[in-house]
Amino acid sequence: MPHHIGLIVEYNPFHNGHLYHLREAAKALPGSPLICVMSGNWVQRGEPAAFNKWARARMALKGGADLVLELPLAFALQSADRFAFGAVKSLAGTGVVSHLCFGSELGEVAPLQRIAALLAEEPPRFKNLLKGALDGGASYPTALSQACCGYFCDEELAGLIQSPNNILGIEYLKNLLKTGAKITPFTILRRGAGYHSLSLEGSIASASAIRQGLKEGKEGVVERALPPASAALISGEITAGRGPVFPGALDAPLMALLRRATLKELSALPDMEEGLAQRFARIARKAPTLEEFLSQTATKRYTLSRLQRVLCYLLLGISRRDLETFNRCGPRYLRVLGFSPRGREALHAIKKRGRLPLVTRPAKYFRHSRDARGKKMLALDIKGADLYTLLYPDPKNRGGGEDYVRPPLQETQM
Repeated sequence: MPHHIGLIVEYNPFHNGHLYHLREAAKALPGSPLICVMSGNWVQRGEPAAFNKWARARMALKGGADLVLELPLAFALQSADRFAFGAVKSLAGTGVVSHLCFGSELGEVAPLQRIAALLAEEPPRFKNLLKGALDGGASYPTALSQACCGYFCDEELAGLIQSPNNILGIEYLKNLLKTGAKITPFTILRRGAGYHSLSLEGSIASASAIRQGLKEGKEGVVERALPPASAALISGEITAGRGPVFPGALDAPLMALLRRATLKELSALPDMEEGLAQRFARIARKAPTLEEFLSQTATKRYTLSRLQRVLCYLLLGISRRDLETFNRCGPRYLRVLGFSPRGREALHAIKKRGRLPLVTRPAKYFRHSRDARGKKMLALDIKGADLYTLLYPDPKNRGGGEDYVRPPLQETQM
């Protein structure tokens, strides 16, 4: 069977660093289709994407991706572990992906695999070290680094967990082990600005810097960090009034929901530990803005990203029971956002070998599928899209139902 390379992405938005990653992945196994599993309209840090999933899928196809599949929102909006689980299961569900390529600050797989194997096994001594760090008030990433350092007696190895792309890479590797996926991983060394850097110097900037530049109206400066096709698509979306979408657009809706919610409703949200619901309610009564609410609620233990994800669960009506169900069953379908001519060939192969159904028309899936969990998962994706459009700058674009009428994108150029 020919090789197919899987990539787990957000492309928020697609920039020159992503282009480099795609090209290096293609060089590793020439002629292999590049299959991306991409977050939809909501991203893992608990925020709306700057541009909608269709625009970002088009950027990916223009950049060299062959097939773009949407990661179900149920996994796109979870912690790194569950995000990785959903994405790895999706790639394995194609039945054709043979390799997983991810970017990392390290550029080597072996040390990351050593940590991943530890996390997959979770021996008692490691679990005790992790629990001790968490009980001491450390955030999960910090606690994880401390536990690894104590377990391996190797500060350099444990330090790898402090880098964002290394962390995601470790989670991908861990979930490859835990799910038994027959997929070979390899990594590409991240180039240019760091993940959190806000510098727009040079041709490769972080997605964070690009979003900040767009927020500040620096479109001309931002263009240097974007492939021409991405810059053109972003310009078109801005002109059409469909972006950029920034988290600030959620200020009034979320503050209203927070003040209206009962303690019982807040306590039923995923990731809501004992005492946190009371903290939410107390601060929401006085905080004048969402930004102020988050700044007062965040602690070492309750990171900003975690709090933002909880707020997204509140907005989208996602309960702890919902996520527990989704996490037990994993992704139930492969939602197709777009494909190239080579991607069309990959789709034919997936139809023959895949373990998950392909969804190109949600209405047809709802009519014919007997999978109640899959229907609920897809309904959440569509709800997320319909709420996302309410955040568009131009009110005339805020109608819902686009997922029912929009077919997958088809990129004609190889």
